[in-house]
Amino acid sequence: MKISDLPFEFPSAGIKPKAETCTEERSLKELIDEVVHRFPDRTALVGGGHAFTFAELDRFSAAVANFIRSLDHGPETVVAVLCNRGALVPAAALGIMRAGAVYLPVESDVPLARQEIMLAPARVILTDRANIRTAEYFQHKLPGDELGAFHGGELWYFFNKLNRCWRPFTSFDHELARICAGYLANFVKTGNPNGEGLPRWEADTNALQSTMRLQNPVYCCHAPNNAGVEYMIKSSTG
Repeated sequence: MKISDLPFEFPSAGIKPKAETCTEERSLKELIDEVVHRFPDRTALVGGGHAFTFAELDRFSAAVANFIRSLDHGPETVVAVLCNRGALVPAAALGIMRAGAVYLPVESDVPLARQEIMLAPARVILTDRANIRTAEYFQHKLPGDELGAFHGGELWYFFNKLNRCWRPFTSFDHELARICAGYLANFVKTGNPNGEGLPRWEADTNALQSTMRLQNPVYCCHAPNNAGVEYMIKSSTG
């Protein structure tokens, strides 16, 4: 819906609208807490196959905010939302604002090149499952062309064979290959990818989604499993 689609009623000539002043300043959290307390079971958002009551919206946005804070990017970090239109978009936006971050909406149906330009300042990408592969494209890319992080591209790293590929790999690529090959070797030997000299890969649970981000830097991040949202971390180095 466009602003121009909304009906506006203008006061009759000579009638001045009554000015209202607000003498009480309250934080966003205080306003949310008040609404949740008064109407916890009322529907707050519906759309795109998802629905939230005010209580569910409060829990979901708090989980998003806590996740963003856990990344230690600092205040005013730019956080992008790359989702299909629906209730997830404003719910994620609320979580971003509660974290003190900057909300960057990105349409899922615009060309990939346009998305890449829009996402350039983002340090974090929140995406739904419908757009997970698109979001993965903007993770660490194989150097040499514009194919992004394509299927099968990880094999050069997990078998540590970058020296047999034509691509102009960087020192980070070679370090990433060492890490990936180490995870694979340890898992084959012990069933556990962890080992000396490797960033710890934590187990995934029903309550907490543990995701290993094989990018710069390599680390394990956590996010709550709910509402069909995936939490993608975008490297600041591209």
